[in-house]
Amino acid sequence: MNRSTSLKLRLPVLVLVLEVILLVLYSLFVTYDENTDAKMQNNMTKPMDNSLYRDYPFFADVQVMIFIGFGCLLAFLRFYGFSGMVFNFLTATFAIQWAILVQGYFQFYHDGKIHLGVINLINAEFACAVVLISFGAVLGKTSPVQLLVMAFLEVPVFSVTEWAVLKYLRINDAGGSILIHLFACYFGLGVTFVLYRPDLKNGHVKEITSYQSDILSVLGTLFLWVFWPSFNSALTLKGDDQHRAVLHTFIALSSSTMTAFALSAVFSKKGKLTMADIQNVTLAGGVTVGASVDMMISPATAYGLGVLGCTACFLGYRYLTPFLAQRLRIQDQCGIHNLHGLTGLISSTAGICAILLATEETYGPSMYEIFTHRAPPEGDIRLQELRQLIPGLKPGLGRSGQEQALYQVAAIFSTIAAAAVGGILTGFILKLPFLASPKDKDCFDDELFFDMPSDFNSKVKNSPVDEYDSKMQNNMTKPMDNSLYRDYPFFADVQVMIFIGFGCLLAFLRFYGFSGMVFNFLTATFAIQWAILVQGYFQFYHDGKIHLGVINLINAEFACAVVLISFGAVLGKTSPVQLLVMAFLEVPVFSVTEWAVLKYLRINDAGGSILIHLFACYFGLGVTFVLYRPDLKNGHVKEITSYQSDILSVLGTLFLWVFWPSFNSALTLKGDDQHRAVLHTFIALSSSTMTAFALSAVFSKKGKLTMADIQNVTLAGGVTVGASVDMMISPATAYGLGVLGCTACFLGYRYLTPFLAQRLRIQDQCGIHNLHGLTGLISSTAGICAILLATEETYGPSMYEIFTHRAPPEGDIRLQELRQLIPGLKPGLGRSGQEQALYQVAAIFSTIAAAAVGGILTGFILKLPFLASPKDKDCFDDELFFDMPSDFNSKVKNSPVDEYDSKV
Repeated sequence: MNRSTSLKLRLPVLVLVLEVILLVLYSLFVTYDENTDAKMQNNMTKPMDNSLYRDYPFFADVQVMIFIGFGCLLAFLRFYGFSGMVFNFLTATFAIQWAILVQGYFQFYHDGKIHLGVINLINAEFACAVVLISFGAVLGKTSPVQLLVMAFLEVPVFSVTEWAVLKYLRINDAGGSILIHLFACYFGLGVTFVLYRPDLKNGHVKEITSYQSDILSVLGTLFLWVFWPSFNSALTLKGDDQHRAVLHTFIALSSSTMTAFALSAVFSKKGKLTMADIQNVTLAGGVTVGASVDMMISPATAYGLGVLGCTACFLGYRYLTPFLAQRLRIQDQCGIHNLHGLTGLISSTAGICAILLATEETYGPSMYEIFTHRAPPEGDIRLQELRQLIPGLKPGLGRSGQEQALYQVAAIFSTIAAAAVGGILTGFILKLPFLASPKDKDCFDDELFFDMPSDFNSKVKNSPVDEYDSKMQNNMTKPMDNSLYRDYPFFADVQVMIFIGFGCLLAFLRFYGFSGMVFNFLTATFAIQWAILVQGYFQFYHDGKIHLGVINLINAEFACAVVLISFGAVLGKTSPVQLLVMAFLEVPVFSVTEWAVLKYLRINDAGGSILIHLFACYFGLGVTFVLYRPDLKNGHVKEITSYQSDILSVLGTLFLWVFWPSFNSALTLKGDDQHRAVLHTFIALSSSTMTAFALSAVFSKKGKLTMADIQNVTLAGGVTVGASVDMMISPATAYGLGVLGCTACFLGYRYLTPFLAQRLRIQDQCGIHNLHGLTGLISSTAGICAILLATEETYGPSMYEIFTHRAPPEGDIRLQELRQLIPGLKPGLGRSGQEQALYQVAAIFSTIAAAAVGGILTGFILKLPFLASPKDKDCFDDELFFDMPSDFNSKVKNSPVDEYDSKV
């Protein structure tokens, strides 16, 4: 045991002292706010007006970013995975507790107490994010004792800076580009400047990644990416401002992701992708748009900011980070100056431009709610006029746009100065000898601070080788009536399914983990951007514009899901160029099919069993039919899994399983319909999961479970219940559909997939015909039965809200009677149950036909020689398109046998 770095006394004593301090301060100064204090509730209190329901979804999302996103991202080093993830966990939990007190004193202190609510926790998590960003600069070169001390010092410096800037300079910084990203960056650089290690100026032998650590790290990237809209919008003004913040963040992240892939390939000597670029540079758009995220900057500007920020961040990693290390003694381990410093400066500049360009003509009177310090001061007659339009408008300082811009500039320089000075002073304190700083040779090594498993070996033989418009808001507008609060929770859940669920699930192959996860990331970001335009033209186009809101993003994510399901059919046998072309072609074919079916056939398909699952399945089968590879008809030597890849894949299954109720219910009618959709989906998933485990054991020759069954077949119930998910089918029927769909899916994997490959030249790599085709057909049939059985006796008059085309037409006296019961009921077509059922059948066949033809034509286009299709021998191999870590070896000496051997 090395006494200079032993944690035996240092860590317990420090934690005990900190906990005693926290406990005493909480006891003396912390109480509940009016939303959490039981004494403040009375018969006039409406429970659903409690601030919890506005703020908790954003708090939960930021929690995921802090503990999972940052934790996984910082575990990218080969021998530092435990420390990266666990030290993040420790530092974050302390920083949040400490920030509740320190920030609470400056922001929530009155009547001698800090008043605590969920909004305090969100602010504290932002302070925690500051600490974790700074942590990135010294990753691998500090002890947990040093990190706790750094958090203890940084939180007060940040809180004082934040308070001073907001109180005296009074700036706009909704996404925290100045107060979070710039502060965190220059504080961290100040610390690492003082902790400079001259013997590490040329790197460290253990400063390398591995195949598994890179996959874990990109998983962290996906969590941060998915929830960044919540981070940027959490503290914005409720209503249209928050809605814009979500849209702008999503658009900027999407454009920066596309740009990152392009730059990574262009700057690579081998023309391959580098995982470090995917892990970091893809996130640049979230920072770059932050300072102007709630302003009327236009979607196009948000897109441009994403591209600009990504380019600056990428070039920073390539050229600026080495320069800082070699010339300025700043060893920025994670390149925080690129992802948070450069992008923060660009964002701050964009915010200043947006402030200078802001006018009442663009914003309407709500400009003075966004730019509060530009509002007229108390006593000004103009303030009285504005209060007629916006009751309760607070007086401002009467600043002009130019004056506010100058205050923004002052905030930038003062924040950087305070952060740098605070970081330098903190660095000197962290150099104290009793804080267990690791020696140079022990840096980047988990073994210094952890008892390691028997398979861990950190010895390295060789050196490291390589609704948008604010003018529409007025005194009748209620912010919490904004559609954002109905739709955003579903959007966020489907985001997780798209980027994390699909990404992990498709990483099941032993030598194709990078490609499965990263190509899913690339394809998804493009498909959503493209679908916003294409679907937008058919569904949200009027007055010469596509009108953008969160509901558009949900629809676009469903179009993206179609592409990703089809991707499963050709996994491992296509290049990223081919996948982008496939997405470019499939989204319009899907959008036209969807528009035609809904406009002319007018069907019920709440969970997308027909329009999403069947279309995606038969489009993908059409593509793979054309791309048939005869030399792979008996499989490929690398078409195998490993212990780690199977675990990662089943993690994707769990994410899809957990959020599938949101997928099936997102576009249903709000109220009881949506409630039923959630219940039915959960019940069907539960029954299909139980059935999958039973079937897997029964059909195994050894009576054991097969991971492929758990990864795929368990999800069948979510598809099988889709077409009837919002109908009155009964919980028992939902349960039965889960069992039936699971059984069909399981048998399809066992018998139908080999048949299709051997007899029909359809090499369905992920078995999408089983999980989406067979189950989609069962679901569509169940939907038809539910439509035939639907009566007013079962549904009441609300039947005509669910089955809108069965409602009486305009002018029918029955419609007038129904409107007495359901005001605003829309006229229908007066269809009978049998007629509606026939239209459902027509939709099934027309959707399959359109998908198959579109897929076959797309397949022929994908065979064009310049689209970089891999040769047979290079299929299922990450090395073809990625610069790989030194531990990666895709050579298979023997027949495909997993390296996990239970005899060892």
